[in-house]
Amino acid sequence: MYKAVPYADALRLIKKEAIAELAVMRKRPIEAVGQVLASEVAIPNDVPPYPTVAFDGYAVRSEDTPGTLMVIDRDKYYGEVELERGYAIRVNTGDPLPKGCDAVAPLESVIMVGENHVKVPRIPRGLNVDEPGAYGVKGEVIANRNCPLGYATAVVLDYMGLMVDVYEKPRVILMSIHGGYDVTGLLFAKLISHYAPWVDYKYIRIATGLSYDELSSHLRGYHAGIIIGGAGPSKNDLLEKFVEKGIGNVVFRGVDIKGGRPSSLIKLDGKPVLWISGPPATFSSTFFLLALPFLKSLGKCEEQCSIGYLKAKLMSEYPHDKPTGLYVKLVYKEDGVEAYPLSPEKQRIMNYLLIPRSHGVALITGRTSHGSFVPVFYLP
Repeated sequence: MYKAVPYADALRLIKKEAIAELAVMRKRPIEAVGQVLASEVAIPNDVPPYPTVAFDGYAVRSEDTPGTLMVIDRDKYYGEVELERGYAIRVNTGDPLPKGCDAVAPLESVIMVGENHVKVPRIPRGLNVDEPGAYGVKGEVIANRNCPLGYATAVVLDYMGLMVDVYEKPRVILMSIHGGYDVTGLLFAKLISHYAPWVDYKYIRIATGLSYDELSSHLRGYHAGIIIGGAGPSKNDLLEKFVEKGIGNVVFRGVDIKGGRPSSLIKLDGKPVLWISGPPATFSSTFFLLALPFLKSLGKCEEQCSIGYLKAKLMSEYPHDKPTGLYVKLVYKEDGVEAYPLSPEKQRIMNYLLIPRSHGVALITGRTSHGSFVPVFYLP
């Protein structure tokens, strides 16, 4: 009988052994969303590079306010001409601030007087003006290396005309033992698509009596594999037969987590293969505690995507030592998010369902007191 390794040791071994040789490619940010950055991205110039208008209204000299000012042709003052005293110019958000102006009076604060004059209240210097570097200073890092590129960041970088260096997606073959573990395999595929967008995977079903040559053939062309089912200590299990025949290099055999004791990591043909416990009742624990770290290590990803991930206050005590994935209901409050564990019966039922938007899976790595903050994955 094998001895399961502690969860912390399993994570360390996964990070050490789940390695893929990935090419680095240069792409437009909008075309690289979800891929892991191979180098940090810094702002090339101050944003904005010059004073800009932060609010629709009238650009003025603050020393001219309060008062009634003459509105002049804006085109005349977007060159080298400096705005003279006693005048105002209509501007929109994002426009360069006309020369000579040092503030912007909001539209709702002025009163039109005739066709070409406005009555302006007291406007302090700098009001509604974005100074150079207000949104980013030259050289400031806005996207970290080894972090998945999010859509919002990609849009900003694309707008700046920048290119990014990203790692190619590691190719992973996801296999489930045909018949008993198809549900778990399909759930894993869904979660990989959502939580590991930096991975290029293919899902297939395999037979219980699969030979080493057949498995080796499936792995060909991929950086790594994940097998669901057939990892237990039974003589009928596929992994047990491989171990008996000395096929592959066993990195660890079993992990001391709730519902994931048979899960193992082996090397076949020099490629890391994570062998996961198959029952659907354990899929949340094995995916978030083992498979996701495995995929992050393969993709050189050191940070989790912000979409679908948050820290929440656990509103119950977890008195056990074994790590687990705990289904929780999320309640959003003004001062943060609270996570309420579901009943044991609902915990079992939820393993067969996709995670509702109002719920999530809290990662519990050991005894946890009421009110502690824990990481939670959810479907946004």
